[in-house]
Amino acid sequence: MKKKIMAVCSGNNDRSPTVELVGNLYLARIKADGEYQIVSSGTQVNKIVSGDYPADMILKSLDVARDLGWQDKAFDRFRNDVSTGFFNPEIDVQTRQVLDIFCRKGREERDAVLKALGYSGAKSYQEQTIARNDIALVLAVDRANYDETVKIYSSLGQEAPKIDKLADVAKGRVGGRDYTMGKYGNGDARSAYQRMIERIVQDTPKALKRIVGA
Repeated sequence: MKKKIMAVCSGNNDRSPTVELVGNLYLARIKADGEYQIVSSGTQVNKIVSGDYPADMILKSLDVARDLGWQDKAFDRFRNDVSTGFFNPEIDVQTRQVLDIFCRKGREERDAVLKALGYSGAKSYQEQTIARNDIALVLAVDRANYDETVKIYSSLGQEAPKIDKLADVAKGRVGGRDYTMGKYGNGDARSAYQRMIERIVQDTPKALKRIVGA
C-alpha cells in the first residue's frame, strides 16, 4: 500500500492542489510513485460549498478578488446587500453563488500561473479535510491550516498522523514562511499570488526529497 501524504490548505482550490500536482510528478520522476502518493484537501471546503461561510470572511476574499482584477456582478451585488442589511449570508443562495464564482476564478488564476511554469492538470474539484486513517503525513501550507488539521483529528478522538508544515519540511527547520499572499505581498496582488504559487512549486520537491530520502 502506498504511503499517502495529504497536502492541506483552506479551500483545496489553489495551494494544496498545486502541491498534489507538482508532488506526484516529482515522485514519478524519481521513481518513488510506487511507494508514495500525494493527495490534497481543504479545511474549509464544506463551509465554502454549503455557503455557511462568515460574511466578513467572504468580503475579505472579495477584496483579494478585486485586487486580482476579478470582476463579476455577483461580487458587487453581495457587497451591496451586506452593506445595506437586506441580506442574510447564512441562508441566501447568493452566498453559494459568490463562493462558487470566486473558486472558479481562483482555479483559472492558478492554472495560468502553473501553465507559465510548465505544469498542467491540477485538480478541478474540492475535498474537505477529514480524519483519514490511510494518511501517513500531513503537509499544511500555513500555520492556520496546520492548527485546523490538528483540531479535525482531535475532535474525533482519532490518532493523527504526523502533521507538519510544508515550508518547515522544505527548509529542514521550524519557521518556514507560510504560503499566503500576505507573505509575498511586496507589490501588486497578482505578482504576490504568482510568487506564492512559484514558491510552492519550488519547495514541494525539496520537501519530498527530505521525506523520501532521494
